[in-house]
Amino acid sequence: SDAAWLTTKRLGIAIFGLLAIVGAAKHLSVRDVIDMTLGIGVILLALSLYAELSLGTFTPFAGEYRFAGFVHPNTQGGACGLMAIAAFFGMRTCQRGKFIYFALLILAGLFLVLTKSRTSFAACLCGVFAAWYLVAPRVKQVLVGLGLPTVICAGLMVLLLADVELSSSASSAAQFGRGADADIVSLNGRVPLWASMLEFIGERPLLGYGYQGFWTPDRIYEVSIEQEWTVPSAHSAFLDVVLNTGLLGGAIFGVGVIVAFRRVIRRCLETSAPTDCFVFAAIVYAFIGAIFESGFSQPNGFESFIPGVALVHVASRRTRTEPIAKAVSRQAETLPDWQAVSTGGLA
Repeated sequence: SDAAWLTTKRLGIAIFGLLAIVGAAKHLSVRDVIDMTLGIGVILLALSLYAELSLGTFTPFAGEYRFAGFVHPNTQGGACGLMAIAAFFGMRTCQRGKFIYFALLILAGLFLVLTKSRTSFAACLCGVFAAWYLVAPRVKQVLVGLGLPTVICAGLMVLLLADVELSSSASSAAQFGRGADADIVSLNGRVPLWASMLEFIGERPLLGYGYQGFWTPDRIYEVSIEQEWTVPSAHSAFLDVVLNTGLLGGAIFGVGVIVAFRRVIRRCLETSAPTDCFVFAAIVYAFIGAIFESGFSQPNGFESFIPGVALVHVASRRTRTEPIAKAVSRQAETLPDWQAVSTGGLA
């Protein structure tokens, strides 16, 4: 590591974070994780709203306003998006009290829009849609898969025939109400930053600069001067992993992501349970967020902690088919050949 003291400190934080994730997963069901997400989310929203009301900065109808509270608007948006996903699937898991979850869904969605965080908003929609589509009946999957693109194309044709300026409308939608503050081409400065990070990766490609060891005060100053804005991270968890642990660490991280998706998708297809769909939606949400933000590179934040707990909970459970297959195999070994074939066929 280039900064042994920083690596040691951040590694200790990561160990405590992982211990907390494993401990919470051991004692909480996924339904409990959903309720915990909503509880923490409501507390954060209440404190943030109180902070802005106290400071007189809560001006939701102002053009450049972004709801932040006592954190950055993107961080606030990440919490609101995760809260919206939890409320949606919490509403599907309960028989009574659906109104409470619905109210929390509206609340989280409203403040998510007020944060004007495009990544969190898009990740939230993608996570919910992906989880629904994964377990939807085949007929609905075909209808949506064919019908949605058809409806979008038909809508665009109608707008073109009505002489609507699509480029300006698309630009306004992509800006998400942030006006001149939203630089779409460079993704708010991320594209040139990522290009600069690739140069640093080229200097130490195999093992990187040490776990969380790249962003020292000197490098923060150097990169910030070059990019002409304060840069505390690579604004991409994947890039930060490669910077810190090299291509070797990035490959291991990539394999972990693939295994996580495979395990959760398999679980969802087996059970179609709303709780397992919540885990899948949270993983999709974290994956999209990790492309544009670095908060997911360490398990010490709200956005990374909740998906981590849910994922460990699901990954620690055996799938339904494994015990059955093992039992059938043991039984077949003790039977004559014709009975073993029959038992295998029934299984």
